[in-house]
Amino acid sequence: MSWAKNTRAYSAVSPGIERLDSVMAYPVANDNEAGHIAKVYIDVSYAGNATVYSELCHASGSPCIQVGSVGRQSTAFAGLDAAVGFVLKHNVQSWGSSPRPLFIQSNLGVWTQ
Repeated sequence: MSWAKNTRAYSAVSPGIERLDSVMAYPVANDNEAGHIAKVYIDVSYAGNATVYSELCHASGSPCIQVGSVGRQSTAFAGLDAAVGFVLKHNVQSWGSSPRPLFIQSNLGVWTQ
């Protein structure tokens, strides 16, 4: 039995981040997809070894989940409207050897019911 009838994949690159401790937020997966969210998968990657706090939020404002390069599958958004999409937020805590501006690649999979 399949509990998700549709799957969509999204790939995005953040605007360039040039400041420490300043949240960069931008919309992803906001394509008015019909249905309710069953689960999501998210991962992020970037050049160098900066310390970055990243989170994925439902575009309604909550909930939010912390994400990283390892990737994360979550049902935290289960039952919420898929049409409004998500917001990705990044906050660079330290630069390390990462270039400036820092661009963060994200991959998001959304399963809907």
